[in-house]
Amino acid sequence: MPGALCPQLSRFFVIVLPLPSPFVTCLTEDPIPDQSIWVTGAAGFAGRAIMQRLRVSGRRVVGLGHAPEGSPERADPLFLVGSIAPDLIECAVRRFGAPDAVVHAAGGSSVAAGQAAPFDDFQRTVTTTASLVHTLGRLAPNVRVVFLSSAAVYGNAAPVPLKEDDPCVPVSQYGWHKLLAEKLCQQGAATHGLRCAVIRFFSIYGPGLRKQVLWDVGRRLLTSSGTVDVNATGEETRDFLHIEDMVDLTLLLLNSRLPDPIVINGGTGRAVSLSDLLEMLSKALSPAASIRFTGTERHGNPQHLQADTSRLSALGFMPRRSIEEGIRDYALWLRRESAII
Repeated sequence: MPGALCPQLSRFFVIVLPLPSPFVTCLTEDPIPDQSIWVTGAAGFAGRAIMQRLRVSGRRVVGLGHAPEGSPERADPLFLVGSIAPDLIECAVRRFGAPDAVVHAAGGSSVAAGQAAPFDDFQRTVTTTASLVHTLGRLAPNVRVVFLSSAAVYGNAAPVPLKEDDPCVPVSQYGWHKLLAEKLCQQGAATHGLRCAVIRFFSIYGPGLRKQVLWDVGRRLLTSSGTVDVNATGEETRDFLHIEDMVDLTLLLLNSRLPDPIVINGGTGRAVSLSDLLEMLSKALSPAASIRFTGTERHGNPQHLQADTSRLSALGFMPRRSIEEGIRDYALWLRRESAII
């Protein structure tokens, strides 16, 4: 019923529906109608995209996490709003029953924010993961958990392309906190029997991204035909994965019958320099403008990140969108978004 509340919490809930990904043999063939799925961080960039995809299928899904005033999640009477903490999780279990699977997308999402406020980032990433792992370990010990981690855990310790077994020596607060959260998932598997999968996503981008370099530079390009300065060298390289491919991979791991726990890279295997990336964006948004790099190296950001996709390819997964197609897609969305703003 609209507006239904947990007795102890004046918060809301969401029930939505997931899609199977039929192109990988290790997936279940059809959705299970009575299977309960939770998505934490469901109002964020990644979490929201997952929830939108899940809405069109046949399993029962509950969304949890923060949602800003005015967001569509606030208007949905079945979205549980609040920090991922034991009381929220216990309330969700009382209200909906224990989940069969959880996509854990809550946590810090910015290297810069983590550097500026490390304790806040720790709470968003590590404390929320500890709350989820230990509360579910008590209430739903056999639950499937897919944790959306980051390639920031690797740091600069190993040459690219980066393999899942390479040493993890983060160079940012954000990376350290993601690594600690991974360890908590592994602890949950060992201690409580949680069935954990960790995806180390590289650079996720696409429509809906309202932060980081594409959003920042893109908005300036829309209002400039001159020079746009960027605080970087331009030689940094990243492995960019489109948001729709990110969702495909998440659902693959959510439905897989692979041995647990598993860690897998979430990338394309292709490195793109920041200079080339922003040249594509500039051509799509403001061909008369030029990008000028200041030469500043950003603290906490590894110089090069590129995924080794051998383990991913063995699952039969292949990203469907090239970076060229994806940047054109993002530029069109950014034009529409800027017209609304």
